Amino acid sequence: MSFYEKTNLLIGDENLQILNNSRICIFGLGGVGSSVIESLARAGIGSFYLYDYDKIVESNLNRQLITTVDNIGKFKIDVAKERILQINPLANIHISLLKISKENINLIDFCQFDYIVDAIDDVEAKILIIRKAKDKNIPIVSSMGTANRIDPYKFKITDISKTEYCPLARKIRLALKREGIYHLDVLNSYEAPKNFVNEKKQLGTISYNIIIAGSLIAHHVINKLIAKSIL
Repeated sequence: MSFYEKTNLLIGDENLQILNNSRICIFGLGGVGSSVIESLARAGIGSFYLYDYDKIVESNLNRQLITTVDNIGKFKIDVAKERILQINPLANIHISLLKISKENINLIDFCQFDYIVDAIDDVEAKILIIRKAKDKNIPIVSSMGTANRIDPYKFKITDISKTEYCPLARKIRLALKREGIYHLDVLNSYEAPKNFVNEKKQLGTISYNIIIAGSLIAHHVINKLIAKSIL
């Protein structure tokens, strides 16, 4: 049985070939980003462009699919590349140890991407990525806040104009409006963020919620890429 056989039985040769020929850019390889990578790699995406500058730390173990006790201290982009190749040795993977800023955003050729996933937390960097994607007319989906949520049934891909309960989405929405950008596909949680036990208001996460959020983004990307919307 080949790597693609089960997926092929579901979506067919034509759509599988589209996925294999697709070039996906993922900014941010944390909990959501690593879950996106896992699902896209197993679905047969052929080329990945990965951007991150962080190293894996022990606290990542509760939610980041690329993290194990054996790779703590390694750069996430290196671990993510290894993970993809362990799933699909034929995948093309381009990695960049880069913290996105206004000084380097124009060094990235957005036109080489078929789809962009923004899974980073930094507001300024998110705006830079979204603006560049919109300028180049490259499809993009952006993850809004997932921390301090516990109910996966509250996640939905929606337009940023329809987000609720998300302080990050509010900041992004207002910043984009100032630049004349009013529409953006985003992952939003319709659950108000909670702080269940920590009075210091630190951000808490739980494994399944972050993984499901990334899987929903992967579904959205695949559904947009394939010839017929059958998922």
